[in-house]
Amino acid sequence: MKFYETPKELDFNNNYTSRWFEVKQHFQKIFWEDLKSNILRDVKATIQQQIHEEFDLQIGAKKYERVPGKRRDERSGRRFRTLETEYGFIQDLEIPRARNIDIRFSIFDKWQRIQPKVLKAMLHAYLLARSSSSASRIVHKFGNSKYSRSFFQKLAKRLEHGMEKWLKRPIEKKYPYVFIDGKEVKVHDTYLKKKVIIWAIGMDENSNLELLGYVVANSESEHAVRSLLIDLQKRGLTKPKLFISDDSKGIGAAINLEYAHVEHQICAFHKMKNIQHYFRKMGTDTIKLTRQNSVCPYFYPYF
Repeated sequence: MKFYETPKELDFNNNYTSRWFEVKQHFQKIFWEDLKSNILRDVKATIQQQIHEEFDLQIGAKKYERVPGKRRDERSGRRFRTLETEYGFIQDLEIPRARNIDIRFSIFDKWQRIQPKVLKAMLHAYLLARSSSSASRIVHKFGNSKYSRSFFQKLAKRLEHGMEKWLKRPIEKKYPYVFIDGKEVKVHDTYLKKKVIIWAIGMDENSNLELLGYVVANSESEHAVRSLLIDLQKRGLTKPKLFISDDSKGIGAAINLEYAHVEHQICAFHKMKNIQHYFRKMGTDTIKLTRQNSVCPYFYPYF
């Protein structure tokens, strides 16, 4: 004999919508913070290299270099300082000291003027994965005519290497749950265009989240999502237990092709939204549903 629970009214004004929006905003925050932290790392490396270049020019010699008659002073230790940026603080910048000469570093004054343009250019380079074409343009904003061409070439190469290393980093941890979502953005690619960033975020058994990868495409098409999944496979993503996404047909088709035997679940919010749309189409304001057991069919691992 089966026992049924008392019929419960389906409340569309419950917290399903707000909870999904909170999770979606959280994922977007993870995506942008991850990109900005990597940009901050590359900015620090670039500024640090320029500090040493300025110091070497002013004392007339590089570290451990023996140049009789050319060297104007000796090194005398170092100090550390922080630098504030739009993306946060850069900590532990190494500032070398000279024994007698009062060293002036132009990078700090210049950084305050060029910071917005540089950060925007670096974010653009990361998003479109065009490090080779953007790195040189970015680092030139850091310097002026007194720096050699070879210095800028080394700077551009370091910046380009940092971008490529992050974009192609191996995925070493196991993530049983993978969330796939997209966001429309505007990017300047010859001219202003609307693009969609499709990203994958992995979650382990302890609810730790990591941005695994992303692609920038014209839409959430099957081809774009497949390119993201193939990239994750090549970088070491093990077979997850569950994919979670919205009701995008492109995402569903790509998962079925690349991970045919992995469960794919539409998020709770979109299920409720689809039900609501169906009931409204029927012209019914309130429907009572009977639940035959206590297991919620809208399982969502994040909650």
